[in-house]
Amino acid sequence: PAEPSAEEIDSLKKLLSEAFKKDVILSTKIDPNVLGGMKLEFGQYIIDGTVTANLEKLKYHIIS
Repeated sequence: PAEPSAEEIDSLKKLLSEAFKKDVILSTKIDPNVLGGMKLEFGQYIIDGTVTANLEKLKYHIIS
């Protein structure tokens, strides 16, 4: 796992600020269990773009 660059954090902050029409303060935490991707948690919302979550979605679609 790697820490996101300052440019990546700024880009994500800008996208979220535009989407929610609010100022956004980001804090990062590296989870060594995450193979890749990103998981965002804010309020009651979770956006899971991790490799594990995407593999689980693929598995569900294959089985269905």
